[in-house]
Amino acid sequence: MKFVYIILCTTLLSCQVPESGLRPRVLILVGGHSYDTAAFVEMFHSMEGISYDTISYTELPDLWRSGGLNKVDLLVHYHYLPDAPETDSSMYNDLNRAGIPMLFLHHSLCSYQGWDGYSQMAGGRYVMQGYTLDESLLSDYSHDLQLSVKIADRSHPVTTDVADFEIQDEGYSNIQLSESAVPLLLTSHPDCYPVVGWTHRIEHSTSVTLMLGHDQHAYRNPSYRALICNAIFWLTDNND
Repeated sequence: MKFVYIILCTTLLSCQVPESGLRPRVLILVGGHSYDTAAFVEMFHSMEGISYDTISYTELPDLWRSGGLNKVDLLVHYHYLPDAPETDSSMYNDLNRAGIPMLFLHHSLCSYQGWDGYSQMAGGRYVMQGYTLDESLLSDYSHDLQLSVKIADRSHPVTTDVADFEIQDEGYSNIQLSESAVPLLLTSHPDCYPVVGWTHRIEHSTSVTLMLGHDQHAYRNPSYRALICNAIFWLTDNND
C-alpha cells in the first residue's frame, strides 16, 4: 500500500496540529456509491501535515489479514455497503480492540445494516428499507438543502476555530443516534436530523461522525474541510 505524502500545495489548509507533530497516516475507504472523485481527493490533498491513501472496501479484509492496517493511524469511512459480509465483524472487532480511531462521513452511515456493531462504532445509523419491520424507524434523505449549521461544543478540538456556517448538502432525517454520542454540530432544518456531527467511543476506539459530505458543494466548503482536518488530528493524537 502506497501513502501519498502531502508536502506542498498551493491551497494548503492549516489544521489543529498537535504539539506532538504527529503526521497521521490516513486510509480512506471508498466504493459502493458514486461521488466526485477528483473533488473529494483534492479536499484531503489540501490538508497540511497528513498522508493518505484511498482503498476499496473490498480490499480492506485482505489488508487486515496481512497486517497492513498496523501502518494506519486512522480509518476514514466513505463507502456504502448495506449488505456487509458477516466475516467483516471479526475484522472490526479486532480493530476496535486495537484502538484504531475512525472517522465516518455521510453515506457510510448506511453501511452494515445487519450488524449492530458497526452502528455502535459510528454512534448512529441510517435505517434503510428492507432492514427493519418497523417503518417508523426508516430514515430518509433530501438533496440540495441549504443547511445552517451551529457548533454545539465550541471547546472541542474538532470544532476549534470553526464558526457557525452555511452549507449546501444532502440531509438525512430520522436517523438513529446513540444515547452516548456527544453532539458537535446542530441544524434546525426540518428535512434533516438536528444533530449532523458527533463524537463517540466504544471500548478502545474513538470515532467522529460527520453526517455531511454528499458532493463537491460540501467538499469545497472551508468549514467542512476544517472539521475533517481537525477530526483527523484529534482522533490520531488521542489514540490509546
